[in-house]
Amino acid sequence: MIPFGRGMIGSRHELNRKITLFLNEIGQDYGIPLSYPEPADRFYELIKSLCRKSGQRVVILVDEYDKPILDNITRPEISIEIREGLKNFYSVIKDSDAYVKFAFITGVTKFSKVSLFSGLNNLNDITLAREYSAICGYTPEDPEMIFAERLEGVDLGEVRKWYNGYNWLGNKVYTPFDI
Repeated sequence: MIPFGRGMIGSRHELNRKITLFLNEIGQDYGIPLSYPEPADRFYELIKSLCRKSGQRVVILVDEYDKPILDNITRPEISIEIREGLKNFYSVIKDSDAYVKFAFITGVTKFSKVSLFSGLNNLNDITLAREYSAICGYTPEDPEMIFAERLEGVDLGEVRKWYNGYNWLGNKVYTPFDI
């Protein structure tokens, strides 16, 4: 997983450094030394190596794909530089199609509006797809089914009141951290 929410990124150099750090951590977790200096090349090397090592296609998870751009929203020249770096980085996903099962990418900006993924022509925006509306959390029924043995004495009405949840398309969802 590539977690862009971890800290602020204030330059293209910092973006490259952070991406390299993330990729190195993943490589180390799987015993894969990475040799390419550029983040995009390193990403491709990691994807290909993980696929070969596991014998399975890779799943790519990117959290807050747009945060490095949003960190610099008031500095357009830096924001554009970072956008171009991310665009180059994300283009690897398409070039690695033979090694990738799927990619799950989250962010707050509608990706068609950011042009980061112009090289990827096979993306599906599931933001407003009803069948995926509860994919990133627990529905109000889930805690009772999943955590029943730990809920003795817990007032679920209070839990619902305090954590309120979030929703789109009318399906209320509680974040896993809150629950």
